[in-house]
Amino acid sequence: ANRAIALDPRSSEASATIGYINLSRRRYLDMDKPAQRALELDPDDITSNFWLANQYASMGRMRDAERLVAHALQRDPANPLVMFYMGNLKWLQGDYQGARMVSEAAAALGHPLAKLTLAYDLGRRGEVAAGAKYFATAMTALGTRIPAADIETVFKAGTGSSAERARAVATLDRHLDDEYTPTFLLMAHQPERSFALFERNQSGLSDAYYDWLWQTEDWSREARQHPAFQGFAKRIGLVDYWKQNRWPDLCSPTPENGPDAFQCR
Repeated sequence: ANRAIALDPRSSEASATIGYINLSRRRYLDMDKPAQRALELDPDDITSNFWLANQYASMGRMRDAERLVAHALQRDPANPLVMFYMGNLKWLQGDYQGARMVSEAAAALGHPLAKLTLAYDLGRRGEVAAGAKYFATAMTALGTRIPAADIETVFKAGTGSSAERARAVATLDRHLDDEYTPTFLLMAHQPERSFALFERNQSGLSDAYYDWLWQTEDWSREARQHPAFQGFAKRIGLVDYWKQNRWPDLCSPTPENGPDAFQCR
């Protein structure tokens, strides 16, 4: 990407790529500037709008992310990847009907990630087994090496009994080297273990982890309200990003409890 910028300083996609690389490398304070530079170079570039939206959503800024994705869809209304992400953002903000409509349209165009949002929708409507299969399909497309049957076990733990959660944890203990295991531990109601694994092993893509922290599901709320989230967010750089830029839609600072303290709903 740096070579591309050296060859063409006005390459918006190259600047957007630098931003996303910094997100993936957990250099959160360094990611917005190149991504915003990309939009200055070409406000209508689909890639630039999409990747900056990923950055904003990872940091909990769903409304800012949706604005960018909506603009990208105006430019390319049948882009299935952007449609999937719009469905995801609508789900994260509790617009379940809107999320289903957009995700079904993306799925009809053949995009496998659309099944991610549709999986949560099925689970919310009580069709857990069907949702688990959709979830396994989407996560396999995202790159996890965990077998589909084990992923289905994790999905069922999200709203399942304590026994199902225990089965999910035992399953994930066999896959601690997979980059998505920290994400799946959130769904298994193991936020403290999830934070520690994500932080210690430097495993997992940032946007494929943080998006799970902003869900409306109970396991996600449990994670962001867990006492361990305060220290994790500070150590890994989230708090510094929020203080320099904008706090997440679901969190706000509580300076009366300390300079880096916050609360989430």
